[in-house]
Amino acid sequence: MDGDRGPQLEAVILSFLALCTVAVSLRIYTMGFILKRLFLEDFLAILALLIYALFTAVAISSIRYGLGKHLRDVTPADRPLATKYCFIAAIVYIALSYLVKVIVGLFLVRICSASHQKWQRIAIWTMLGIVGLFYGAYFFIAIFACQPVEFTWTRYSPDPPSYGKCNASVAATAITYIATIMNVVADWMLAILPATVVWQAQLDKKTKISISIILAMGSIASVATVIRVIYAKELLYQDEYLYNFYDMAVWSTVECGMALTASSLATLKPLFRKMTIIFTTTRQSSFVHSAEYSSRKPDTRKPEGRVVDGQKSPASFSTYRPRKVSIPRGRKGSVSIPQAARWHYRNCSDEIEMFPNSPASNGESTASMSALYLKGYHDDIV
Repeated sequence: MDGDRGPQLEAVILSFLALCTVAVSLRIYTMGFILKRLFLEDFLAILALLIYALFTAVAISSIRYGLGKHLRDVTPADRPLATKYCFIAAIVYIALSYLVKVIVGLFLVRICSASHQKWQRIAIWTMLGIVGLFYGAYFFIAIFACQPVEFTWTRYSPDPPSYGKCNASVAATAITYIATIMNVVADWMLAILPATVVWQAQLDKKTKISISIILAMGSIASVATVIRVIYAKELLYQDEYLYNFYDMAVWSTVECGMALTASSLATLKPLFRKMTIIFTTTRQSSFVHSAEYSSRKPDTRKPEGRVVDGQKSPASFSTYRPRKVSIPRGRKGSVSIPQAARWHYRNCSDEIEMFPNSPASNGESTASMSALYLKGYHDDIV
């Protein structure tokens, strides 16, 4: 297996593609179907997922032609093809890496919009602008590192062309180091700045910790960036380019996959709330039917009436009927439950509210479950 690390790389790439697909799909469901509103960063998340799928397809194509193998194990005809797909994957990675940062940045700007301190939003926009300019330069430098561009991979063909030149490997590695520094600084800024908003907000400690953990996942991507740059020096040894490129490919995948997943998980609070409500109401429904059945079941016992002021009361268990409340269930009708169950509904979940209606003609009090509501995006996150 040490001679061919391609299958390991393919497993990592496909695993993160599946993870990102699930995360982005849940994000779109939450924003589009639960909150019924999509923002710019949500559309960019879809675009990022498509680009990540392209990255996966190109990387797997490179594996098919020899990425992760020693040069002696790759046929001369496959070497330029493997290098070509590695080159395309590297270009796609640069675009994807910056796009994910834009997604996180826009999301955090929306969070910081509730803060009275404008410096946080200004800092995020400034950082995105500076990093964007650098990524633009990095993108074109990577593309035109060799003149002409196709010389990047044709130089590894069995009969390499006599024309063409490439920048020195040392310069290319230096650019990689600079890109890594920019990545790390940007990731930590995107993690630290919103953390100040979270801890200043009027939230309970548990909520603050959960939000901070989600935001910290974006910083984990910067760890992958640092590990990735360690292997950049290996690219100086061009004789084993395909074998050495494996490590950079793995950590590039982890970096983008973790960042895209974290940016999507941060938007799923309304979905988690809805799942909690559904689970809670399911348990409450079971309680309701049990209470209704118990109230209707006749009691065959004949207890003695209570003695009040020397007289025996005529009340018995069989004649007792608890007061009812009516709770709508969709559009098909309602169920009646003992009024005591109202307290169960009021106390079991703060997401379910019982609003009293006008008394019924028989004098019994009624109530209706007015709504199962989810707070809006700003109410949930900010």
